[in-house]
Amino acid sequence: MARMSLEARLARGVIADRFAIDGTPTESVLATYISARDRLYERGVTLELPRASIADDPVLLGRFVEGARAAMAVEHAGVVRVLGVEYDADGAPFVVRERVRGALLSERAIPMTLDAAWQILDPVIEALAVAHAVGLVHGALRPAQIVLHENARGALRPKIAGFGSAPLFATVFGNTGPVAPRYAAPELFGGAPPSPASDVWAIAVIACELLSGEHPSALPTGTSPADIGRFIIGSPPRSLARLVPQAPLAVQQALDRALAVLPGARWPDAGALQAALVDRTRAFTAIPLGGAVLGGAAVVAAPVPGAEGGRPRRRTP
Repeated sequence: MARMSLEARLARGVIADRFAIDGTPTESVLATYISARDRLYERGVTLELPRASIADDPVLLGRFVEGARAAMAVEHAGVVRVLGVEYDADGAPFVVRERVRGALLSERAIPMTLDAAWQILDPVIEALAVAHAVGLVHGALRPAQIVLHENARGALRPKIAGFGSAPLFATVFGNTGPVAPRYAAPELFGGAPPSPASDVWAIAVIACELLSGEHPSALPTGTSPADIGRFIIGSPPRSLARLVPQAPLAVQQALDRALAVLPGARWPDAGALQAALVDRTRAFTAIPLGGAVLGGAAVVAAPVPGAEGGRPRRRTP
């Protein structure tokens, strides 16, 4: 049976005779995301449908399915879960993800207080540690992949989106550099594959931006993606003691190691970074660094895995 186009699939309003579309599509370079109602389990979900360039290539489509199935191994409240890989009537595969709503971390003002930053970093590092423990690497972690979800009780629950996309990213963009250069570890610009250590670098850059409002390598404003790699490689990260002198020494030391230029000198995975911050309850105290207020208007769940997404929004005086 010939497979129908993505446009025709969406125009029907129902996918696989089970998922009733109830949202507007969001595009990335690799997939289309759209919210839907799962009639079988009576729940809201987000569908990820490969774009034609992926769906028409057996190798790329295989990577798409492979990554999604691998991501199903991660079960943690801090991860936007992959609920399954399903198939439409013509055999076309698509991914069903948990639907979450909330502002993206890339939309938040920075810098933040240590307490506010820790509300985000603690569950994110924990979720990343769980993924690393089952052998899964994110590979493109950035603020646009962290959803500041609020549960039914109004409590903040950050969730990492985009797990399972690394195999497809590596195949499609392997010769063009990292997907998220601003948060990419130095070795990725030399062609090394993503690893737990490169994820550790990414979360440390995010932490640095939340706490200081600046990239640890002092990227000039307007630096192009093509120049970011050369700048990061040629400009070693600044010490957290310099960027956030008010932060507890334990935090400075843990993040400085996470930003080591050589991957072998970093914490080997997020679990090790989490263990290094074992005294985090005392370390992260209410030291004012900006007083950001978390929250904001709801947005449709799935951040676009293929998009750079940008940094958190710099707080204006």
